[in-house]
Amino acid sequence: MSFREISSFLLPLHTDTVEFAPSHSKLLCGSYELDPESRKISGGITIFIVTGETVELLKQHETAGVLDLSWLDDNVCFAALSTGEICRINLVDGPDNLKMSTYPLCSSLLLSVDVLDSRAIVSAADGSLFLFDIGKSCTTTSCRAHDYEAWTAAFHRMNGNLVLSGGDDCLARVWDIRDGLEKPIFSQSRNVSFKYLAIHAKVVLEADGV
Repeated sequence: MSFREISSFLLPLHTDTVEFAPSHSKLLCGSYELDPESRKISGGITIFIVTGETVELLKQHETAGVLDLSWLDDNVCFAALSTGEICRINLVDGPDNLKMSTYPLCSSLLLSVDVLDSRAIVSAADGSLFLFDIGKSCTTTSCRAHDYEAWTAAFHRMNGNLVLSGGDDCLARVWDIRDGLEKPIFSQSRNVSFKYLAIHAKVVLEADGV
């Protein structure tokens, strides 16, 4: 297998997340940058249109820091923000191109978001998980899933009732949302030499017996 570059762009802020829409016709890039002196966080969302091998930068929009993105469909994407808010991004026709609505979840940075059907699972820097109902635009349940940063959380693609999370406490955990995130149904620790437990939120997650 070989790869070749078809396009490149230099953005003003550090790129933290890049996600294609399901049809691969659109691409969103989320930025997050911390000024080490002022401790101010800057961020943004950049929209790209993809046609064959042509990539066009459509618009750049300033926001809070964007840590992760997850698409609901070709016109709606959700972002995890540094302000502790989840952001719904609606891509529309016209000069504004996008409409954004934010919903506060906590006072900590949101580190990851994964969308499946009508729900989103969100992880935060304080170790929390939040199950968000997209239709009602509210959190239905939450828990303190990890002792330190919960770097990633994702729905099991073969069973949408299961959520897998990974944190800076070197734990991987599986949760059944039918139990309201009360306690994990599976937990596995890693050797402390692993500083972070990184589980990519968009892969198909499978475990024996789960």
